[in-house]
Amino acid sequence: MMRKPSVLLFVGSCVWLFIATVFKMPVSGTHSIVGATVGFALVAHGAGGVDWKKFGLISKLWTLHFTVIFADLLMLSLINKILSSETFRVTGYGMLYK
Repeated sequence: MMRKPSVLLFVGSCVWLFIATVFKMPVSGTHSIVGATVGFALVAHGAGGVDWKKFGLISKLWTLHFTVIFADLLMLSLINKILSSETFRVTGYGMLYK
């Protein structure tokens, strides 16, 4: 019986996600799939079986993604502080002088 590598990749990723979730570890489905793909290619074909340029591109995009999220959180925090202080200033003075 021949098994398909793609099915084995998903099974391995699912097992890893389940184990990590049971132990309350931070885990990502995308990272698990990419890690399983690279691991399977390394086992099946050696280092030459991995397209390292594509893997590098994926890694760079992950880094860029987290950088954008961090910058977004900083901007949201700044906007929240400005809006809340202005709301307090407008409503606070209005209530104090009436």
